[in-house]
Amino acid sequence: MARKWVLPKGRQIDAVVSLLPRLESPGEEVSVSEFGENSYTVWDSTAVADLEAALYKNGFVLRGFDWKALPDLDERCRDRSWIGRASLLELCELFTAHVRNDRFCGGHLASMCRDGHIQAMLRRLEQLLASDDGSPVVPSN
Repeated sequence: MARKWVLPKGRQIDAVVSLLPRLESPGEEVSVSEFGENSYTVWDSTAVADLEAALYKNGFVLRGFDWKALPDLDERCRDRSWIGRASLLELCELFTAHVRNDRFCGGHLASMCRDGHIQAMLRRLEQLLASDDGSPVVPSN
């Protein structure tokens, strides 16, 4: 039996999409960690933290989803045309992967924002919201 998730709808999608302007404008860079010669920065840490909270609060992080088994994760992150065709379920799977990955590799979500990947996902959500694409309950693969 395929697992089913209740996917975000109208107001939930809008709550996450509303963060797009904050993530599109350059923010303050704050150094968060240094390991010898290696260091990384978090791009506008407040906006990224608000994004993570909004993703959890509005049902974009799928409980029980095996994000490590997501096929072609690296390719999905690089291919903006894939994002432009992604369904609501696929976006939720990808958001889940990014948020969960950030738990293991602090700064991952911020890095995806700095690279414009998250913004592309939010713009796709905006398109789906405008077209009312997707059903509330969708089986997983």
